[in-house]
Amino acid sequence: MTRSGIDALLVVDVQHYFARPEFLRSHKVSMEAVARVQAAVEEIAGLVDDARSADVPIFWIQNTTRLDAPWEANRKFRGPATGFGFDACMEGTELAEFYRVQPLGAETVVRKERYSAFIGTPLESMLRQAGVDRVTVTGLTTECCVASTANDAFQHGWDVRVPADCCASYQEDLHRAALTAIALNIGEVMVREQAAADWRRSRSA
Repeated sequence: MTRSGIDALLVVDVQHYFARPEFLRSHKVSMEAVARVQAAVEEIAGLVDDARSADVPIFWIQNTTRLDAPWEANRKFRGPATGFGFDACMEGTELAEFYRVQPLGAETVVRKERYSAFIGTPLESMLRQAGVDRVTVTGLTTECCVASTANDAFQHGWDVRVPADCCASYQEDLHRAALTAIALNIGEVMVREQAAADWRRSRSA
């Protein structure tokens, strides 16, 4: 269905720390999971191109650890041992940089230190100033920062979409469970082509 409102694309934590194969394999992530992450990043790159073609604003969410403080979320809860440490996405390092996709020109970068892109950041005010009424949330990982950001977007009043092929988890069951919960409680789950086709229809209307 064609919409007259303003959409935005949120690209969450597509960074070397969460996606680079060599780094993930050195931290006990399975080859199958690495392949799923790479496939999701490829689809995200395609969706970024789709958004640019349709003049959909893109907000790049960058997980960042300040040099003078460890990542607060990791300090409070590390969960099952994975080998990942407190130095997630340390600023100034390659691991903090975007992986295989990059912001261009005036596209907005929002740095965060929590799972959700809305906590401790200006994202809410930026979206409201831009007149956005629906967000498409993509990135890594599905059950953590993607789900947290999607949930907060919904709680703040935005319509939410999550393309299932534009996000990934290191465990497939977590990916599927997160998408099921999102579809049940938060927003619409679809695939990249559906989101892109909707943007094309809106632009031509």
